Amino acid sequence: MPHKDVFPYGMSVFQNNLWVLGGGSYDIWKSSNGISWTQVSGSSTTWSKRRSHATSSFDHSLWVLGGYDTSSARYLSDVWRSSEGAIWTCVTSKAPWTAREGHTAAAHREKLWVMGGIAASGYSNDVWWSVDGNTWTLATSDARWTPRTNHATAVFNNKLWVLGGYTGMPSLYKNDVWCSEDGTTWLQISENAGWSPRKGHAAVAYDNKLWVIGGYDGSYKNDVWWSPNGATWTKATSTAQWTARLEHTAAAHRGRLWLMGGQGSAGISNETWWSSDGATWTLASIYTGWSKRSEHTTAVFDDKLWILGGATSNGYVNDTWYWSGHEPPLITEQPKSLTVNPGESASFHVAAQGTEPLSYEWSKDGCLVPGATLSMYIIASALNAYEGVYACYIRNPVGNTASNPVLLIVNDPPLITSQPKSQTVSEGQVAKFNVTVSGATPFYYQWHKDGICIWGATQSSYSIASALKSYEGAYSCYV
Repeated sequence: MPHKDVFPYGMSVFQNNLWVLGGGSYDIWKSSNGISWTQVSGSSTTWSKRRSHATSSFDHSLWVLGGYDTSSARYLSDVWRSSEGAIWTCVTSKAPWTAREGHTAAAHREKLWVMGGIAASGYSNDVWWSVDGNTWTLATSDARWTPRTNHATAVFNNKLWVLGGYTGMPSLYKNDVWCSEDGTTWLQISENAGWSPRKGHAAVAYDNKLWVIGGYDGSYKNDVWWSPNGATWTKATSTAQWTARLEHTAAAHRGRLWLMGGQGSAGISNETWWSSDGATWTLASIYTGWSKRSEHTTAVFDDKLWILGGATSNGYVNDTWYWSGHEPPLITEQPKSLTVNPGESASFHVAAQGTEPLSYEWSKDGCLVPGATLSMYIIASALNAYEGVYACYIRNPVGNTASNPVLLIVNDPPLITSQPKSQTVSEGQVAKFNVTVSGATPFYYQWHKDGICIWGATQSSYSIASALKSYEGAYSCYV
């Protein structure tokens, strides 16, 4: 089994924050946007260093369940809870379910659930639930899905879901999809989903869809799939912007999909990515504060994203971080340079995201424009005096940013610098009128005789090859 030195971590959504917990450690981090992270607890956290544990948000608390204690080399069945991420209480040191790692946990129908995993006795497919984390009830000792570990779990359409995972020889990786309303009776929705059989992937419910993100099928994956029902799957992208990886975490938070950390061929990561559609991903922050890691857990709690523990290149850590819930302004659409004619309107527009309220100030040639305090600045009737370099400054309580500078050019109206001259010629001679113009090009000309347009006379000069008496009259050029 590859990557035996890398183990799953837990992730959960709790109090509207993402939380990441442990994974060979017992540190905890949280964040509300994936950009800025705050450490909540480190070595003083009371649950032991571990890997492949499970995490869930349930009953106004954050929970850590089981795993593998790397210091004592033993499987665990302890259950811990915290109402604020720093102080932890051991609910039970030995739950009735077999000590294990690589299992999943979820909150569903006012119960805390534990499913599958691997123990000293092998792979399991039992399902347990509890209303307090101390007293546990066996929903089934032998669910219809094969015993497995490193699978993914989500709560979607008011059902528990189990997706894929590792079952050992000879089946190896799975891509089946199962659901249950009560944890006892399981229905197979797909025996062979559109995504490849895999382990170490993430599953999350978002935008009324069930999502599968990344993982390992013999190769690291960075594909993203979604389904409205668990049976029919659509590939959002085969190559997301983040590098292929496994043992990352994912969550739905503040109208976005989030992905954090993990390990791939490029090594261990501390990247945080988000997407609104699963196809296009944005790197939330290159420097997150917490070190590169995998095998951590994540949750949403107290309107913050949390990161807890994990495995780094220097070993397991037990720090805890969270992000306070504010995003600095980020410009998503820059204003554009404009060229208009005198008297026409000119409008500049900038689009930005970030924690509200966002304030806007437009400047011209480095000086603030009085009253220009909206995301759009409109000049109703542009004159030459309005020409210059414009920019928009955007601020909120977290930070500020400035747009790219853009130009406003107001075309000069045509100015006749050389007027046509009256002429007297003999019948049959050539008569020629010329006009010279300056200003913004291109120029358009139309010659007239006695106030009537001359068809085809649209150049700066107008020639009569052979003048006749009938050609006499008053000639003029409109530019």
